[in-house]
Amino acid sequence: MGLLERDHYLDQLSELLGAATTGQGRIVLISGEAGIGKTALVEQFVQQSCDAAKRLWGACEALFTPRPLGPLYDIATQVRGELATLMGRETNRSTLFSAFLEELQKSPLPTVVVFEDVHWADEATLDLIKFLGRRILHLPVLFLVTYRDTELSSAHPLRSVIGDLPGKAVARLRLAPLSEHAVTVLAQQADHCPDQIYAVTGGNPFFVTEVLASATPGVPLMVRDAVFARMARLSSDARALLELVSVVPSRTERWLLEEVLCSPQEALEECLSSGMLSLEHMTVAFRHELARQAVENMLSPLRQQTLHTQVLQALMSKHEDTSQAARLVHHALGAHDEALVARYAPLAAQQAAAQGAHREAAAQYATALLCAAQFSLERQAELLEGRAHECYLTSQMEEAVQARQSALRIWRDLGRVEQVGHTLSRLSRLNWFLGKSGAAKQQEIEAAQLLETLPPGTNLAMAYSNRAQLLMVAETTEEAVYWGERAIELAEAAWLSGNLEQCLAEAQVGYSLALTHRDLWKSGELSAWMWRAGGLIQTPKRIAQPFACQIAGDWQEAAALWEQMGCPYDQALALAAGDAPAQLEALALFEQLGARPAVAIMKRRLRRQGIVGIPRGARLATRANQAGLTNRQLEVLHLMTEGLSNAEIASRLFTSLKTIEHHVSAVLAKLGVHSRAQAIRVTIS
Repeated sequence: MGLLERDHYLDQLSELLGAATTGQGRIVLISGEAGIGKTALVEQFVQQSCDAAKRLWGACEALFTPRPLGPLYDIATQVRGELATLMGRETNRSTLFSAFLEELQKSPLPTVVVFEDVHWADEATLDLIKFLGRRILHLPVLFLVTYRDTELSSAHPLRSVIGDLPGKAVARLRLAPLSEHAVTVLAQQADHCPDQIYAVTGGNPFFVTEVLASATPGVPLMVRDAVFARMARLSSDARALLELVSVVPSRTERWLLEEVLCSPQEALEECLSSGMLSLEHMTVAFRHELARQAVENMLSPLRQQTLHTQVLQALMSKHEDTSQAARLVHHALGAHDEALVARYAPLAAQQAAAQGAHREAAAQYATALLCAAQFSLERQAELLEGRAHECYLTSQMEEAVQARQSALRIWRDLGRVEQVGHTLSRLSRLNWFLGKSGAAKQQEIEAAQLLETLPPGTNLAMAYSNRAQLLMVAETTEEAVYWGERAIELAEAAWLSGNLEQCLAEAQVGYSLALTHRDLWKSGELSAWMWRAGGLIQTPKRIAQPFACQIAGDWQEAAALWEQMGCPYDQALALAAGDAPAQLEALALFEQLGARPAVAIMKRRLRRQGIVGIPRGARLATRANQAGLTNRQLEVLHLMTEGLSNAEIASRLFTSLKTIEHHVSAVLAKLGVHSRAQAIRVTIS
């Protein structure tokens, strides 16, 4: 049957294609309810009007968890070359997007790109639509996007994507149902009585087509009944093929049919002739998604499990394609194969996250955790933290808290102090987002106390940073600055310990991102640390002047600028790169600031240069270090040697007097002394 009441849409598409051939591309949003004929319209347009254009066709799938960039995988198999190679690897989405754009730009022909059913799209695919939509005006490309607008909630992410597209780049076609007259014409063409057909179908072309194709007397009340009636006329082999195809969302490869059904050629021909399936290249699919769902829902749970198992075995026997992880998870779930779900769901989560599909990544982590018994307790905790992070990125805060709490229980049971501290710090941040400031504060304090019992590291720095942020939003400015400064001190820790390789690696993490955001100070600070670690030779453009002077070798000017701004620690770092007098001045500044690791570095450097007269200063004796004091206890002891009272120490460290009294008691006990004076005597060399 030909398309009725669609000429106006076809004319619009032809005009838009004409503009695209001159380099004025458009994205065309083709919407309507399920079964309204979106695919049929696009297929007829491509068949009638696109002979002189390159055609690339991809579709989103109704998987339990959408496969990231599913349409792009479809297209990669059509264009092959570099894009196909990149899609076969764990490539980040920015590279994939650029490769696809280059493919469109280098084509000698105008290109028609079709993305079907984007209401099922993953986050990465939605970002790809936005990426192309913002560039389409200058491309010889007509980008056709179909979706069911009746299935979009107000919070559906596709709505924000559509809203962000440039108005000049967008054309909208919303398909209307057929009129009663059109339904009557179709019924007459099919030698079918038109009575009640319009009232039952509402003019939905799919409903109309299915009802008219049914040999069942009278008018079926539901589309499912029409689908079943058509299936009843098919052979058992054809019905078995339809059942198999129904458990594979989107398209099914012909080799898969042959692998499972041996010689399905006659059955496939029967299904194609009946109009139930369509053939495109080497894949088959139901002509309408509603028909696929109807057949799938008809299957018993045991039959569904059997078919998923057969598909899974076929996919696994051909070759293990890790890029198909999301698809393998889908069928492993249907097959109730927990071992394979546990094997591929974490990988699918990582792939989704790498491509920016964070909601899908969170769902894949949840799927993996359905099979928790397949994992060690440590691995379960890691998966829970992965899910928590992805939920956090997609504003699923309650789910993130639940995952973190579950991970915390495991880490406590395993006695993993560092992981407990890290998880508490993350929980604190989540509870702050949820407005639970009391829980956030309590968890952050516990996190810091635990992490302070370990050697200084990234987790402790992040705990201090988080505490500073909580204090900042509570407008406790002075205390926030204090903890922020302590976090910064720990963030230079690799350099202070002499581990230049780690220092360089830490700085490189944020260096590229800082440059793209054009923040002169952040870029300058990271550049300076890379320079100190030996990873930067030339002075980058567009960084703050003190850092630029330092990297260029003008340490005098850098030190002067830091002094003017009241930044003594940075001033000392600049002087440390100077001559002997400057280095001695740097040492003095570090000692005034109580920056003990930096003092030790400067003294070693001065001794290597043969410089004499290096001030000894006060230091904690070996006995104190051997006493097993925590970082906080060492800090309290240092302040005791300066003659500070408990109250003054509490004020300096922004904590309660009672807490300091506990620390002092612990210090005395560990040193085996009975008074503050004795403690000071045994620790000052």
